[in-house]
Amino acid sequence: MKLSSRVQYAARAVYYLAVEYGNGAIALHKISDDQQISIKYLENIMRLLTTAGLVKSEKGKNGGFALTRPPVEITLNDVLVATEGKFAPVMCIKDPESCGQHDACGVSDAWRSLGKTVTDHLKSVNFQDMMERQNKRREEGAAEKEDWNYY
Repeated sequence: MKLSSRVQYAARAVYYLAVEYGNGAIALHKISDDQQISIKYLENIMRLLTTAGLVKSEKGKNGGFALTRPPVEITLNDVLVATEGKFAPVMCIKDPESCGQHDACGVSDAWRSLGKTVTDHLKSVNFQDMMERQNKRREEGAAEKEDWNYY
């Protein structure tokens, strides 16, 4: 199972805005440069995040983007839903009519359970927690470690 690059880039952009929370609007090119995301692709992502109410756009000389609420109130699931819709490990869970075997399928309950487990996990991970964990890793000098099994 792999999440799309759009979700991954959106999470990185929201994380960047979470770090900058309270410092005013951040210019799109700054986010693009820092996160190494094409500005054109980032424009589309920011449009989705704005429509979902996760970020706001400010016009003018000091314009840019900012989170609409504190990082502790925004989860990875919020970003996923904003960019891809609700998580479903297989299409028939999202759209039962797309599968002719849906009513007789013995595996659909397992897929549904997996979807719920992943969604519950993503709902439990907020951007404030991610920032605190990253800061702790930096303080401990563990930034190179790849142990992300901490939730």
